[in-house]
Amino acid sequence: MMNSFTKKHISTSLILLFCILFSLLASNVAFAEETYSEQEQQNIVDESDIPELLNRELIASKKHIARLRHEEDCLGSAVFENEDGTRTMYLYPEPIKYIDENGDITDKSLKICKTDMGYAVEKTDNKVYFSNNISEGVTLKTEKATVNMRPSELANDAEAELTEDNRVIYRNAFGDNTVLRYTPQSAGVKEDI
Repeated sequence: MMNSFTKKHISTSLILLFCILFSLLASNVAFAEETYSEQEQQNIVDESDIPELLNRELIASKKHIARLRHEEDCLGSAVFENEDGTRTMYLYPEPIKYIDENGDITDKSLKICKTDMGYAVEKTDNKVYFSNNISEGVTLKTEKATVNMRPSELANDAEAELTEDNRVIYRNAFGDNTVLRYTPQSAGVKEDI
């Protein structure tokens, strides 16, 4: 028979043992959740794999883990693998990709870049060139045609400026307080006065 003192020691030891085991188990669960969270963040598709012409916030919110270019069957589609192994296809009525000068399929970009002659949008099949001076015009070049647009009756030979929101403007081209603004679009360029 055990005396009451020994029973208390055994009971206390068992309680202490359960407390230690529980604390170890809880810390492992917290570590596992933290590790999963880090892995989950790493599995989101890379920003460079999201076509510029798609809604990046929407794509990021879906937590796609990979772009599946080999499953994209037209220039207006983008396919992503989801965390659960399923796939999502985004299909657009106009191309979001183009075939570059090397014959490779590339995502379109409407980013305006500085060139020797002014500014240009070149990572697309509808290239746009903005001259340094508006008197030389804006040129749209496609596979089939080249069009140069020059405003008539200019008051000044306005110089090109690149804005923070990816537009080219020519100030005072038609007189004081006027602005010619060009915005690149998938199918060409939009002009606002």
